[in-house]
Amino acid sequence: MIEVERQDNMLLVYLNSIANRNAFTLEVINKLSSIRCEGLDLVVFSNRGDVFSSGLDLGVFLRGSVAAREYLASLHRLVEHVLDCTATTVAYLSGDAYGFGVEFTYFVDYVVAAAPGLKLSLQGIKLGVFPPYTIMLAELLGYNVVRSLLARPITAEEAKAMGLIHHIGTLDDAIRKIFIVPRHTFRIVKYNRHMIRKHLKEEVLYQLAALADDEDTKSLISRFLRKS
Repeated sequence: MIEVERQDNMLLVYLNSIANRNAFTLEVINKLSSIRCEGLDLVVFSNRGDVFSSGLDLGVFLRGSVAAREYLASLHRLVEHVLDCTATTVAYLSGDAYGFGVEFTYFVDYVVAAAPGLKLSLQGIKLGVFPPYTIMLAELLGYNVVRSLLARPITAEEAKAMGLIHHIGTLDDAIRKIFIVPRHTFRIVKYNRHMIRKHLKEEVLYQLAALADDEDTKSLISRFLRKS
């Protein structure tokens, strides 16, 4: 599920559901939402296994729009919780990221990839499930970035050129860089997070939840899950 380690004023949070490739199940979402940032300098979200996260728990969409809406409401509360974190937040990708695994990185202060060839993919759109936060943040990310993300998987190196990843290398190197960054830089980051919050619209999540009643979408998801 998740694994938490505290080191002085730093909290390391690992997604550790390797069997389902660290999908954001409701249980994982609720556990992450319960993490407290008070009194910490740094909270790092990372992964065990070779995938940072496979994204949403697509099985929820086979249970109808009511279940999907409840699930997405919990997901949105997690997003708000991360945005409200008073510590500096870091996503450290030591594996590929898919769907919401990519979108989760939008809400932290600093994003690090372990290797330049790691993949970031929003290809769940091929199953009829659009990435809600990417759609919502198009004005901030830029429409060209969004089109690139939706067209094909990109590497961490490409994501760094787009500004989606800040550093490629080890977590220790990244942490050293973070702690020598002038504090006013993170005041700017906090402002950017405020701008992100302004663009989040729950109506888009309701549109995504409605896809759980779409037979074509459910058929595509069912076939995908059978192959997984």
